Amino acid sequence: KLKIHIAADTLNGFVSASRQILHYRRLAFANFLLTFIKLIITALIPYIIFLGFGVETNILEFVLIAILVSVLASLPITAAGLGIRELGAAVLYSQLMGLDKAIITRNYLIFLFLKYLAAIGFLALLAIKKLRG
Repeated sequence: KLKIHIAADTLNGFVSASRQILHYRRLAFANFLLTFIKLIITALIPYIIFLGFGVETNILEFVLIAILVSVLASLPITAAGLGIRELGAAVLYSQLMGLDKAIITRNYLIFLFLKYLAAIGFLALLAIKKLRG
């Protein structure tokens, strides 16, 4: 009975959250739209890196695979999807598009470095703004 009670409490929380989402439809749609735009931008950055190294690819295939890699990286397997993203990209791009795994891994590591650099820059700007008052 205890397991059924715990499951019922969990489902009640889910139903309550679902009702709140339905109540704020515009906000939920805006969240969906911004998430979709983030996925597209996240897909385009590695595409540009690939182009910079002279690797010609179909942009639609690239975006779809990059979105799959982003979803894969969001699974709670490792911290922030580290390693999972690179492995998933290497497997998907090599199997589906015939790209070299070493090139894929190099480009995703460059992308990871750029993301961390941007995050550090953003945090530095916040710290400077806070110090200036």
